[in-house]
Amino acid sequence: MPMGRPRKTNLHLPRRMYYKNGQYWYVARNKWIPLGKDENEARKTWARLEAGEIPILESSVLIMQRLMDRYIRDVLPGKAIKTQQEQMRQLKTLAAVFGKMVPDEIQPSHIGEYLDRRGREAPVAANREISLLSHVFTKAMRWGFAKSNPCRGVEKNPHKVRDRYITDAEFAAVLRVAPFSVQIAMELAYYTGQRLSDVLNMRWSDVQDGCIMVEQHKTKTRIAIEMGPELLDVIQRARKDGKLRSLYIVSNLHGKPYTKDGFETMFARARAKAGIHDFHFHDIRGKVATDMDNLNAHVHQIQSLLGHKTQKQTEDYIKSKTIRRVRSAAKVLDIVLDKPKNESAKTS
Repeated sequence: MPMGRPRKTNLHLPRRMYYKNGQYWYVARNKWIPLGKDENEARKTWARLEAGEIPILESSVLIMQRLMDRYIRDVLPGKAIKTQQEQMRQLKTLAAVFGKMVPDEIQPSHIGEYLDRRGREAPVAANREISLLSHVFTKAMRWGFAKSNPCRGVEKNPHKVRDRYITDAEFAAVLRVAPFSVQIAMELAYYTGQRLSDVLNMRWSDVQDGCIMVEQHKTKTRIAIEMGPELLDVIQRARKDGKLRSLYIVSNLHGKPYTKDGFETMFARARAKAGIHDFHFHDIRGKVATDMDNLNAHVHQIQSLLGHKTQKQTEDYIKSKTIRRVRSAAKVLDIVLDKPKNESAKTS
């Protein structure tokens, strides 16, 4: 059986493994398969190739897939559960197109073509998928699997930001007919500007030193929201009128936090009962931003409350610059909450 020529360099490396141009390679059947810059990780991949866990003939198919697999293993666990689930779906979609390509073979024109084709049916989804792919490439560059990020500088699909503004009357109409727990959640969302997931996760132990302490589930941003008279009133009513003791400010009949789906079902029923149809709970954050802007709050103040990382995100939440200055939230909710008292006073 003919023997291969003895190597003169890389003597410390196992067979078929070489170090060249700043990274490690696996060489078989005239194929140079990149293993990355880290020797320990390269040896692990080498062992899998030698064991046949990664078919050599399909190595070019698996290069990008392997990169995505590492992203799933090393990066995704640090993100919120919902984000992990969403990005797993996005990676599957991306792998169907790019999984058979070597990272450095992917060019900006490929990214543009993906945005064009995918964007015909789902322009926003296409933008988000390419944003994720861009982060995968950022990691790939750090790991030594790519020289550049082909996603950078490629224009995204234009899309219309949801500009639905919930008027005071619409907010009040839903608040009036909603169950007590939904009322408290709506008011907490309005006075704190937080997402539904963060509102449902608020605990009584988070109320301390005149503030509500929040660690945003999505961004991991920590903020301390000062309790003005209106927010303090909501907290006091939740504590006084709640049906039972619970660790959570908003809880179900068993003292447990609502699931997002379960709560949104309750909110949808209240919305339908009020005759208000195009009203998502998340629209409350947009209302908060817009109302604060109309009351001349500085954009940085709004950004701090919402926990946005960039000013652009906050500006997108400010729904309409043409809306005239609204009644302050305190007065709006006072009208709603005092109305039953006023009506009972009239009938007595």
